[in-house]
Amino acid sequence: MLDQEIFSGVGNIIKNEVLYRIEVHPLSTIGALPLRKLTKFVEEARNYTYNFLHWKREYTLRKHWLVHTKKICQHDNCVIKKDYLG
Repeated sequence: MLDQEIFSGVGNIIKNEVLYRIEVHPLSTIGALPLRKLTKFVEEARNYTYNFLHWKREYTLRKHWLVHTKKICQHDNCVIKKDYLG
């Protein structure tokens, strides 16, 4: 998702938010995703990217983050572990 030659402009915030919203672990590989989940991934990436720009222009972007900068998961109240995956 971060390959700028395929999808220019996507960074860690969009990547993390999209993966969280479709409930896919960041270490998952695209090839391992079932078609249904892959379709959801593409749809959510597109939608979130447009919303990201809209929210950024409104200066409301931070209000819409579900996982970026968060310490507790909204799904199950577990601690969110931050790793640098390279």
